[in-house]
Amino acid sequence: MIRASPEHVFAYLARVEHLPRYGSPLWMTAESVEKRGATQVVALSGYFAGLPIESIQRVVLHAPTSLEVSQVRGTLRAFVGQCTLQGGEDGTEVLYRIEVDPGIPMVTEDSARQSLVQYLQRYLDRIKLAAERKAPVRRGPARAAAASGAPAVPEAGDLEPEPEAEPVDLVEQKDRLAAAPASEAVPGADVHEPVQASAPRSHEAVHPRQPAPAGRPPGAAEGRPGPAGRPTGRHRRRRRRGRRHGGGAPGSPGGAPHPPA
Repeated sequence: MIRASPEHVFAYLARVEHLPRYGSPLWMTAESVEKRGATQVVALSGYFAGLPIESIQRVVLHAPTSLEVSQVRGTLRAFVGQCTLQGGEDGTEVLYRIEVDPGIPMVTEDSARQSLVQYLQRYLDRIKLAAERKAPVRRGPARAAAASGAPAVPEAGDLEPEPEAEPVDLVEQKDRLAAAPASEAVPGADVHEPVQASAPRSHEAVHPRQPAPAGRPPGAAEGRPGPAGRPTGRHRRRRRRGRRHGGGAPGSPGGAPHPPA
C-alpha cells in the first residue's frame, strides 16, 4: 500500500531507464533500445544469485493501471512480470508478480527464489519511498514575514558593516592642512604628516634665508663674512667714501681718515 494516487505511482514505474535505481542488484544497468508509443525495449544487465546475467525485455505500459514485462532474449530461460495498480481510500495498492526460469545448472531453486524475493521487496520499498516523499518548501524571509504579518528582518549574512567615523579633531586637522599654504606650518599638526613644499630658489639653495635681527630695519642689506677679516658690506662702502672726500681738519665734518687695516 502506497499513500499516493495511482497516476503518481505509475509515473515512477513507467520510467524503465530508472529501473537500476529501484531494482539493484538484480539490474545494474538499463539502456533503452526502442520506443514505440506505449511499448519500450530495454537492455538490462546485472547479477542473479551472484552470477552475471543479461536480458533484453519488452515493456508494455497500460497507464495508469498496469504494466507487463517479458524477456525477448537473454541469459535466463524465461522472465515474465506483471504489475497492477488499484486505487483506494488509503492510497494505491500495488501487486507485482513475476515468473522466472533461470535455466542455470549452478543456481538451485531455493537460491533463485530467495534472490527474487529480495528483489521484489527492495523494489517495492524504494518505489514507495520515492512516491510518498515530498520536497520541502523553502520560503525566503520576505515570504515568511508576509505570511505571518511580521516585519521582515534581514539575516546576519546580508548585513554589511558600516564604515567607522573619524574623530572630529582629526577631521578638522586635515581640513586645516588642506587649506593652509605649503610653506606655513599648522600648530598642533603631526610631524609625520607629509606637507608639500615649493622648490628653493637658485640663490637660496646653499644659504637659506635667516630672520633679520630685531634692531635692523626692514630692507637693510645683510653683511656676509669675508675672507681674512676684510671688511665687507656697509663698512667697505664707508671706508671708500672717507677716502674719496679726502682728509680735512680734525674738526671738519669729514674727520680724520681711517687708519689702514
